Amino acid sequence: MVRFHVIVNPRDRVPTAYAVVRGDEIFTYDLRWRRSDLRRRLRHWEARPVGVDEAEAAVEQIIGDVRRADQAAWINRTHRYYRHEREVLRATLAARDTVAYERFAGEQWWPAPPPTNQLTEVDVDDAEEYKARWNPGDVAPEPPRPFPVDPGAEKGAEEGRYVVSMAGDDQPLAVVLTNNVSRERLTTFDTPTWDSSDLLGQIAAGRFDWTVREVDGKQSDAALFAIGRARHRADESRWIDQELRYYFVVDTPRGKDTVTALVRVHRQGEREEYLSRDGQWLHSTYLMDADHGGWDYYLEVTEADARRYQAGWYRRTRGAS
Repeated sequence: MVRFHVIVNPRDRVPTAYAVVRGDEIFTYDLRWRRSDLRRRLRHWEARPVGVDEAEAAVEQIIGDVRRADQAAWINRTHRYYRHEREVLRATLAARDTVAYERFAGEQWWPAPPPTNQLTEVDVDDAEEYKARWNPGDVAPEPPRPFPVDPGAEKGAEEGRYVVSMAGDDQPLAVVLTNNVSRERLTTFDTPTWDSSDLLGQIAAGRFDWTVREVDGKQSDAALFAIGRARHRADESRWIDQELRYYFVVDTPRGKDTVTALVRVHRQGEREEYLSRDGQWLHSTYLMDADHGGWDYYLEVTEADARRYQAGWYRRTRGAS
């Protein structure tokens, strides 16, 4: 008889499933069952036995989190980039729920069929690096391209709160605040801080088949809480297979232009270290200080970002001596 378990963090105030275990297989936020010895190496986490129905509900929750995060990633973006074997693919939201793919060959992008295997998403810096690696000679940088918006969106908006959801989904995808000054700000799975946006204009222009519901303060707070918990589940689940995670300490919440320090956190013991200017990893409190009201911000970055930082790609500011 196959036994099911859900992986939870007992330190959470409200227990939530980060992964589902079926015998010697595990289902995580990469959306596939695979063999794993996770139950033998749990440290701060706990495997709780559950029945089939509860296991299936946890799998559906994980699938929903990933689907909503994937949809939210298109907001304010024209392209997304993926590593595919020895190529880089560029994806464009060609129409509602329709993604067109291109592969870079030589000096330009060429239409490509939808990939049949799982892709690894990368940021634009990673895409530029892969383009340069596999294509000799100069490679033109990615040009910014505007996405369609509602022509009347620039006229300003009345003050209001809105919850955005995918059609047929009762879970929030984004929360939008509007006013006559900043026009629109939003927070989503993809943007943990409030960010400037024209999401309502994009929906009005037909870019997304999403529903918009005006809400009061209590309802918007509940939606923000639900989005935050989903983001927390996806974020924490990466510790299942990741030994190290990297962070940039920065002056602004979403900028990589100037970096104060590169910090890494070890899964075992959650030890924090920063990279000194002489290349040594030393004890750090950057992230803890930021969490407790410090002046800096931090954002999680990829291992490739960490490698580029060490190679001098990013301009460093104070600190990290």
